Amino acid sequence: MNDALNMTIVRDVNLANEMSGTGPTLVWGHGLSSSMAKEDLFGLLDWPTVRHVTNLLRYDARGHGESGSTAEPMDYHWRNLALDQLALADALDIGSYIAGGASMGCA
Repeated sequence: MNDALNMTIVRDVNLANEMSGTGPTLVWGHGLSSSMAKEDLFGLLDWPTVRHVTNLLRYDARGHGESGSTAEPMDYHWRNLALDQLALADALDIGSYIAGGASMGCA
């Protein structure tokens, strides 16, 4: 993860996120029990190359990595995690974007 880590309150929880690059916005979601830091550790993608062609927004989903968590199990249902992503895009004034991810992140 780079030094541009931000915390954005989304649907009553702080989501850790970072955005950098140029071009169309790509919002990337990580897999279940993963995080931005774990993806960086395992070298899942060549993020500098991705940032060269997109404005890349990565974030730690609710209850993962540096993001906050809640005690309500339904907050982690795929539908609610998708609502978190949409709310994060809204909070960051991202009108339209390409959604991508691995495992849970593409669900």
